[in-house]
Amino acid sequence: MRDARHRKPVLIGPRCKNDGGGRRSTSIRYIVIHDAEAPSDAAQGVANYGARTNNSVSWHVVVDDNMLIRQLPDLVIGWAAPPLNTNGLQIEMCGYARYSALQWWQHRATLYRAAWQVAKWCRDYKIPPRWLSDVELDEGEKKGIVTHAQVSRVYKKSDHTDPGEGFNKVIPEHSATIRRWFMSLVRRRLKWLNE
Repeated sequence: MRDARHRKPVLIGPRCKNDGGGRRSTSIRYIVIHDAEAPSDAAQGVANYGARTNNSVSWHVVVDDNMLIRQLPDLVIGWAAPPLNTNGLQIEMCGYARYSALQWWQHRATLYRAAWQVAKWCRDYKIPPRWLSDVELDEGEKKGIVTHAQVSRVYKKSDHTDPGEGFNKVIPEHSATIRRWFMSLVRRRLKWLNE
């Protein structure tokens, strides 16, 4: 099994306390990348927060260096990035918007785990493994992958900047940005899932 150590563990629950109700699979068009503003080993703490908070927030999965926790079924609307809640899948990666490229690179295990989940969603909902530009997101004609920061810039419904500028910076001693490297992980895992 390729990259077996990052495929598991996948834990179920606790369920996020708040959500937007059910939806059809055909409505899913986007995968939204977030950071959880939490340390790289805090998935369980983030999950517990999602299960008890009275704030109107929720997400489908949270991932850290050690595990992935599912908190909402895909066909339940998460409250994470308006207006892309109804048609988006929301993944929270433990880390901070202030992270540099080096800090994201130091937590590659989180990115590997997140890439597996994103690849599965791409396969299951026929979302091409491509990063949309702000213009493409605004036009709304293409399916794809975006960050919460892009959703904020394009729709101006929040001021979130996650996963931060470091996600778009070049990895030290490499020619790729974290985002480009992450997308290569997603494409490779999607290929493996389709074999």
